[in-house]
Amino acid sequence: MKKNKIVLPTDMDKECIALCEALNELPHMETEESCCGHLISPFRIWLRCSSFTYLAIVARAIDRRYSGTQKEWRLVSETADLHPRFSFMLTSIEPYGTYEEMITDTNRIIANIRYWRENFLEYFQSDVEVTNPGKDNAK
Repeated sequence: MKKNKIVLPTDMDKECIALCEALNELPHMETEESCCGHLISPFRIWLRCSSFTYLAIVARAIDRRYSGTQKEWRLVSETADLHPRFSFMLTSIEPYGTYEEMITDTNRIIANIRYWRENFLEYFQSDVEVTNPGKDNAK
């Protein structure tokens, strides 16, 4: 399934762009709003998803066992009365101390989203051990 490219707002926090693009690459997923937190608040992205499989990919990608992020991240469900898809917030638990740390962590998450997008179903249907690119290779 090929998705149409999402047009991101021109006033979007530049620190959010790459992660939002990676999330929007997933089928059945669309980001709606984001804020990097500006070193004051947690990094947050609000999204809608109509597939638990692709939501599980995001959950796996932010799991620190695989991502190696410096900060802990969570995927939180939110209620939505006006749309049939599920609504979620992807968030760091606490604000980042530096923009460099923020970008390093988001790059690790992006690498894992792309990795698990290609290997998630195969991994859970085989006994083969799979390694993750985000933990060791994200710069």
